[in-house]
Amino acid sequence: MNLALYAPVVQPDPVLSGRCLYVANDGDDANSGECPACAFATLQAGIDAMVPGDTLLVAPGEYAGATFLPCHSGTATGWKKVMAQDPTRKPVITAPGPNTQRRGSFIELYGNEGTNMRKTGYIWLSNLVVRGGIEQGVDANTAPAECGRYGFDFVNTAYTRIDHCEAYNVRITGIFAAFADWFVCEYNHSEHNGEHGYYFNNGGDNFIFRANSAAYNRGCGYHLNADIDTPPSKGWHENGTYEYNLSTHNGSGWGGRISGAGLNFSGLRRGIIRYNCSLDDYAGGMTFYQGDSKDTSRDCQVYNNLVVLNRISNRAPLVFDNDAPRTDTDNELMGKPLHLYFWNNVFASKHHAHHLVEANHAPVADPQVHFCNNIFVTPGAHARTFDMPAEMIEGIRANNHIVARLDEVFVAANMGDYTLLDAWRGIGTKA
Repeated sequence: MNLALYAPVVQPDPVLSGRCLYVANDGDDANSGECPACAFATLQAGIDAMVPGDTLLVAPGEYAGATFLPCHSGTATGWKKVMAQDPTRKPVITAPGPNTQRRGSFIELYGNEGTNMRKTGYIWLSNLVVRGGIEQGVDANTAPAECGRYGFDFVNTAYTRIDHCEAYNVRITGIFAAFADWFVCEYNHSEHNGEHGYYFNNGGDNFIFRANSAAYNRGCGYHLNADIDTPPSKGWHENGTYEYNLSTHNGSGWGGRISGAGLNFSGLRRGIIRYNCSLDDYAGGMTFYQGDSKDTSRDCQVYNNLVVLNRISNRAPLVFDNDAPRTDTDNELMGKPLHLYFWNNVFASKHHAHHLVEANHAPVADPQVHFCNNIFVTPGAHARTFDMPAEMIEGIRANNHIVARLDEVFVAANMGDYTLLDAWRGIGTKA
């Protein structure tokens, strides 16, 4: 398999050159905010007072949320940063703020819509916690509004980043971004939310998801969906890097129906997916599909990932689902090869009945999906293993490792230890 490696997306370093402002529970919004003793009381007052280059330091405590609009944007030479004053004692946002009615989320970065669309940008969030009120087992569609729509909500943004933040028990998704270009999401944690851990939507380009973790969300751990039905989405995402992320025990679903893969990609073009782990997710490990996007995922390089599905999973560790461009849109790529490349990955399942790879609705006669030096661990002696076109199966059997048992690959998979045995150390994730 000869190919040129794509270069990962590289984001410009934020520039901070201004004042430090302060927010604290014992502050007052009539204060100047320019010292700890004269702190503001609310996040929104601090955000309203910032100018490009400023950093807003938030003291430990509980706060209502806040909104960034285009008028709150920083600049290329003067980002705005909101962060914990003490990163070891992160402030907790427990309710949407008074200005978050647009989306009903806890923290909103919201650009203009329609013909006068202007993006909100050059904003950096760090070391903040969102904690909603959704109870475990409550359907996201019926949870009360005070649980918040999303934890951190980026819509119509450019040059934004979020790191070392946490989102728990939010009504829908922990960290959500739509129409978000040059977006960086790294070192965050999203857990026990009513839908997805992370949701990247509506055709944003040049983005990075790095070293995040998602656990026990009812839908996907990481969901990417270009969604052509929400204008002005072009129907695909371009130039994205997913690396060193962890997804575990996601996809428990709703109403007894398991739903949502660990790593779900719809409409990703020219993507790098490497060093990620999907461990014990319920409804699929890594999925490439067309779904609501104008185009399927194509021109992606997928390497050194580790996927091990839960024993009660209802899908395969690797799924190509409905991988055909939408027939109701004018798509110049209809029927063209996908050019997906998989190497040095491990795909395994603890389930004894499901396939290891599914390719539903084969996209084209010559899909150009290449596999080399991957490990496929069959879940049992009677497993069907591959549900895909014959030529794809032939390529897998010729250039990869097909192993009969989990204990031939992992130290103690049934005990949750997915360390590769010495014989396989050159394959699989470094995450």
